[in-house]
Amino acid sequence: MRHSKISVWLFGGPEGRFDHRLLFVFLIVNGLVLFNAIFHDPTIQYDGGEHLTYVNALAGRQLPSANITYEFFSLIALMCLGALPVYYKTMAFVRGEPYVAFLTLAAIAATTRALTLGRRSLADAIVPGSLWGLLVLARQWGALSATGLVLAVWLTALRDWDRQKIAIGLIGSLVALLVGGWFYGWLWVSQGSPIAFSRSPTTPWTLRNQPADFYTGTGNGRLFTDPIRSSFPNQLIPIFYTETWGDYWGYFLIYGRDPSSGTYVAGSDLEHAAAKTPLSIETNRFTLNKYLGRVNLLGLLPTALALIAFAAAAVRLPAFLSRGAPTTPSEIIPVMAVLVIVVSALGYLWFLVRYPNLGKGDTIKATYMLHVFAPLALLTADFVRRIRVTLTACFIAWGLLMMHNSFAVTTHFYVSAPVSYPRGGWPAG
Repeated sequence: MRHSKISVWLFGGPEGRFDHRLLFVFLIVNGLVLFNAIFHDPTIQYDGGEHLTYVNALAGRQLPSANITYEFFSLIALMCLGALPVYYKTMAFVRGEPYVAFLTLAAIAATTRALTLGRRSLADAIVPGSLWGLLVLARQWGALSATGLVLAVWLTALRDWDRQKIAIGLIGSLVALLVGGWFYGWLWVSQGSPIAFSRSPTTPWTLRNQPADFYTGTGNGRLFTDPIRSSFPNQLIPIFYTETWGDYWGYFLIYGRDPSSGTYVAGSDLEHAAAKTPLSIETNRFTLNKYLGRVNLLGLLPTALALIAFAAAAVRLPAFLSRGAPTTPSEIIPVMAVLVIVVSALGYLWFLVRYPNLGKGDTIKATYMLHVFAPLALLTADFVRRIRVTLTACFIAWGLLMMHNSFAVTTHFYVSAPVSYPRGGWPAG
């Protein structure tokens, strides 16, 4: 069978031939994303009503302010590709993080092209700069991703003392400021801070804003048996890990339903209803929890592989900085991926410490850091290639993991059922 040049370009293997296995993986992953996007109830998500209110305000040609929605500091949400369970969950929500993830990959590609081309034009600074600006517009987390990319450009430019690369850093940064800076200026004027949030910050900033358990908690012995909301409150690593592989906060997999009205109960309302005896709702809270514990357990191996891959790329960073030009894509892409992950992790930790929610930790969500998983996947793929793991072995391992995790990547909140919030408002985190 002959394949078009486009199909070979999109799904070509290492030898440049059409790869049916790659196409199969692509269809499985994006078929699940499409299924969740169509069938997941859009009102069931973190701060769901506020994000939908934001969309409605934009549809009315109005930039939302704090008196309209407490999500006034976000921008418009788009759906994009995903790979981990957190991707499928977030892609079903109406949020800005999928946009940040997509733009991060697009910006990595554009920045790589700009830095590795032999001959450069003004467009080679404008295109990545525009993407950096769109990143900071997509959501405030995008500013972290853009910062990592700009830092990679400046490190490369100063390493080589290349005037063209310095020009990319200068012009690109100016373009990014023009594209995205106006929104943060508006926040500064209207809210008193360019990094305004819906909660008041804790001042002064100090690591002591969070208790020791926030940093050192390991899940209270329930990470692999009952990884559901309230099992290990305000513990950073267990909650973030569970949100990556499961549904700690109860907006995608763990559901409740009022048997008399058929309405869904989600999030904190579900937590409170499930704690009552006898139960007045139908819920999978006490049946799916053990399965999600196994998902967490199986997730240890790919998580460890990803962390090892990140460490392997990070330790090569000094060697990259000591070498001179020319810069190749195989060198600069891992550098950008490492810096995006590091800057994002540090920025997110700063945010969690500045806005603590003691006893709950409802801002600990892997969804917020969705954009770091794609660069981490690039590093993992590069590491697997370096240690010469065969493609067949990777495909079999991926297939077995996906079969076991099939219930963790598809929604349990379907649009066919009405939704009720008995407290008279939209559910918060």
